[in-house]
Amino acid sequence: MANPVLLRIAFWVGVLGFVASLFVHLATFTDYAPPGAAVVLHVGIFVAFVPVVFAMKAWVEERGYDFSDFRSQWAFQKELFGLLPGWQKLALPVLMAYTAINFSVGVAAVTGDPDAGSSFRLLSGHWLSFYFVSAVLARRFLSLSQPVVPPHE
Repeated sequence: MANPVLLRIAFWVGVLGFVASLFVHLATFTDYAPPGAAVVLHVGIFVAFVPVVFAMKAWVEERGYDFSDFRSQWAFQKELFGLLPGWQKLALPVLMAYTAINFSVGVAAVTGDPDAGSSFRLLSGHWLSFYFVSAVLARRFLSLSQPVVPPHE
């Protein structure tokens, strides 16, 4: 399994990055222009997401999934997302759909009459998804890597 220290860092960067990107995203709907320093959230995505990708790779190899077969890919997704709590199973597709809709609307706004917030709206919508996925999966892989201790009798 992946390094638990890196997964803890990925989890906390994911949580903090999600909250920060949510504030930036909400600010784009007001007259308040997000500070240029908010672009740092772009870098944070890699800090949060890369350890999760390596943990996922180790998890896939441990289970012997063959990604050249579509059924194996589907089984992998079912097993991975089957481990998530109910609210996360609901929040994940809703957030992904919101990201896609936000991107479509944002591209139309940028090509039309762009304002200061429209480019940040495009970026922050994706930040929300990446940080959320990083936090959720890092937490899940951390819990999978913990040894199961039998209850004392």
